[in-house]
Amino acid sequence: ATQELLSSVCRCNSHKVKFVSVETQGLYGRIFCDFGSDYEVQDEDGENPRKTLVESVEMVEEDKWGLLVVKCVDGERHDVSKGDIVQFDQS
Repeated sequence: ATQELLSSVCRCNSHKVKFVSVETQGLYGRIFCDFGSDYEVQDEDGENPRKTLVESVEMVEEDKWGLLVVKCVDGERHDVSKGDIVQFDQS
């Protein structure tokens, strides 16, 4: 409740202050961050981008966005989920 109150004070139009709250209990702890509604997360999990070898790319729908089927080389793993943004490059 105290974190919510402090966060709302920081977010009011006259302040617009970023809010970070840290709580520790022995070996464990937690962090609450509120950087405002304009803050955009670019890296959701903190993991390094994964590179995977691609065998083929086939367009199966040619609408506004297009639907591609990407086949990875046998034995290659990927962690792509629905809605993820994928970048292709030639290395």
